[in-house]
Order: sequence, then structure tokens, then C-alpha cells
Amino acid sequence: MGNQTYIERLERKYELAISQSDLLAFCRDVGRHIPIHEFIVGQPTTHSSTLYFDSEDYILLRDGLLNRFDHIKIRARKYDYDSASLNTSPYCWMELKIKKGEITKKDRLKLEWRDLQGLLAGRTIDRRVLDSNRSRVSPEACKRLYAEIQNIIAEKGLKPVLLVTYERMAFENGSERLTVDWDIRYYKVESPVPRLKSLEHVSKTPVDCERTLTLELKYSGELPSWMLDLRQKYPICYRSPYSKLVRGMKALLKGPLKCRQDSDLLLGMIYAREQQGEVLSERL
Repeated sequence: MGNQTYIERLERKYELAISQSDLLAFCRDVGRHIPIHEFIVGQPTTHSSTLYFDSEDYILLRDGLLNRFDHIKIRARKYDYDSASLNTSPYCWMELKIKKGEITKKDRLKLEWRDLQGLLAGRTIDRRVLDSNRSRVSPEACKRLYAEIQNIIAEKGLKPVLLVTYERMAFENGSERLTVDWDIRYYKVESPVPRLKSLEHVSKTPVDCERTLTLELKYSGELPSWMLDLRQKYPICYRSPYSKLVRGMKALLKGPLKCRQDSDLLLGMIYAREQQGEVLSERL
């Protein structure tokens, strides 16, 4: 109760070269090794909207490209489901993700939209935020995380720059977690958060759509044997530098942001990281 930090685990990302028509069969095979995780019972598929923050000169993107094992991400997330009655929640999650070496740690706060706007505007934490997170984290830890996120945003001049939406199924057994993502879409943020009513109003038309299915595995200790079994049966390719943020920014820099003076420089950094990942992937 005193700390809502996620378990610190190793993280690997993969590309899955199958069609969406074969997705259910793949997920059934995964379920034979590790049980499906439904955040809401009866809703196996989650529709995720993730809003990434960065500065005007993309300092977090640059840090992530230059320091693959030492960087942070700040993002807001909202989850929806196939049942329309479940999609009226006023809440989203504000996340701080820190990577140190091979270990990734993620902290997050449950916020109403008005409280997300308050955090970005520099306002003091509201009692609603403490109450909304009380079952997961102590008031003291909640205040510390709120202040930490707020200070990073203020010091680095962060603002929303990219919206990513995708479909997800998750599998979890306590110590291991595998997520399967598809229909990944990237949007340029057209308005600052204070002017938005929700994440759905960020943009109407995607800049790009990802055709590749992606996997994200989190675990402690040795790579799970069931993952090795899946890789023998399916065309699963390890992709060290895979990141929705990086791929989304690549789409923006080749499209609506191509007139920026630093677009070629940033794209060059992205291409260099992709090449490093291809070399590493060949070894694993």
C-alpha cells in the first residue's frame, strides 16, 4: 500500500509476422502457457490511447535514442473496451517510466481529466487524486509521485506531442507478463491538453498505421521457456530498439514535421538506432 511502483523486471520487445486473421490462434497458444489477464472480467481486448509528452526540441526522444539504457518517458493513458457501457470513465493514468540498464520501472497515478489538466498547469494535488489512488498507494507516496511528474514536466518544458492508439491482449502469471498489440496508429497532437475534453479529441486522422503485430515480454531472471517454445512455432523476431514512441515520431518527422530544421538530424538518429537493433537482433 505504501508504494504503487510496478515490479522491476527485464523487458524484451518482438515483432510477430502473422496476419491479424491468425491472431486468435496465436493467443490461444499463448494461453496454454500463461493465463490471459483481463483487467475487467469478460473484456479480453483493451483499446489503449497513449499520449506522449516531450519538449519543443524533443529532449526525451533524443535522450532515448542516445542512451538506450538510461532514459525516461512521461505519458497519459486511457483504456476502453468493447462494451460501450464501460467507456464512460472520466479517468486516465499518468505514467512515469524509467529505464536504468536492463531494468524498467513504471509508476503511475489515476487521474480525472480535470486533475490531469491541473497537474500540467502546476496546481497543487487535489483530494480527489489521493482518494482515487488510496487503494493502490499511500497519500504520501501519491503526493511524491505527483510532484515528481509535475517537476519534470515544468523543468523540461514538456507538452503532448504524439498520440498512439492500439488494441491489446495481455497474459500474466504474477512474475511474467506478455502483451500482444495490433492496429497501432500514430497521430500528431493538434491541441494542448488544457483545450481538450479527452484523449479522443487529440486528432481525427492518423499519420501512419503500423501493420506489424508486436509483443512485449516482462520477466525476472531467465527468459521463460514457454517463450522459447513460441519462438520455435511462430515467426517471432526480437527487436531491441522497438518503441511506439520512436516509430510514431519517425512517422511525424517524415510527414507533418518534415519542415522542422532538425527533422533530418532526428530521423538520422532514429535510423542509426534501428540499424543497431538489427545487428543485435541477429544475435538473439
